[in-house]
Amino acid sequence: MRWIGRLYEHSPAIVDDVYKWTAPFLPPWQALGIELGILRGVTRFNGKNASILFAGKPSAVDYLQQRFFDGPPERERIGRIPIWALAKTLDRMQSSADLTIVFINRISARLCLRDDYLIIPNGVSLYCPIPKDSSQIGRATSSAREDCRRIRKEGMTPEISHLDEDFEEFYNQFYVPYLQSRHGDSAIIRTRYFLRRAFRNGGLLWVWCNGQRVAGAVFEIRRKTLHLPAVGQGQTAPRNAVPACDYFAFHHAHANGYTKVDLGGCVSSPADGLFRFKLKWGSCLY
Repeated sequence: MRWIGRLYEHSPAIVDDVYKWTAPFLPPWQALGIELGILRGVTRFNGKNASILFAGKPSAVDYLQQRFFDGPPERERIGRIPIWALAKTLDRMQSSADLTIVFINRISARLCLRDDYLIIPNGVSLYCPIPKDSSQIGRATSSAREDCRRIRKEGMTPEISHLDEDFEEFYNQFYVPYLQSRHGDSAIIRTRYFLRRAFRNGGLLWVWCNGQRVAGAVFEIRRKTLHLPAVGQGQTAPRNAVPACDYFAFHHAHANGYTKVDLGGCVSSPADGLFRFKLKWGSCLY
């Protein structure tokens, strides 16, 4: 299916916008059947045995099971049931579990679940408004100010590149290894076609320190907004190499008259480290 990736790589930005507008309203018949299963293990909180009844794509529960259980839980697959039988099936089985989690699209949730379920998004996106005064960049929180102080102390500097060979270096030596080392099997790695398309509509921001490239970020420009779909760092990068990517992206946006920087998505949990990292820049949810 390589030709599909090639086609997407050269498609206009409106393709992403159309998907973004229509995805929340996927019709329920696209999920006529739904997987059902039970996870059992020892909790991280009190060391007692507990269980989670889940419905939906099994991989969707991976993050929550890591937060809930002390180790990999035992997974029991119950089977696949029709979407219209979901509510009655959960009513019958949820008394045997400590927590019930359902992963379905928005319309199916409204049609098939009762009001006693807490509906939350699977993920959220954040953007950071760019202040008119560049001296205010990175001053939203004490944590952001400390990061900026360390970036300046380390003598880090930015470089903007539009060279294809630089993109390949970033993808192979910075982006993919960084995500794999940080998230392991749960890493969500964007395809080369997706990022190359963003790169061609924007560029690549390198972070230099002590005469070498230590981190980088692919950025894309759309309607006065600088998007950051991918960030990566080298194996010997200093501590603040990734924050430096955001910091220099803010300054690049300011210098070119862009109004905000889209920092991308993350898990919709205040306990998530990536969520807190993006929020410290003074970001807003959207």
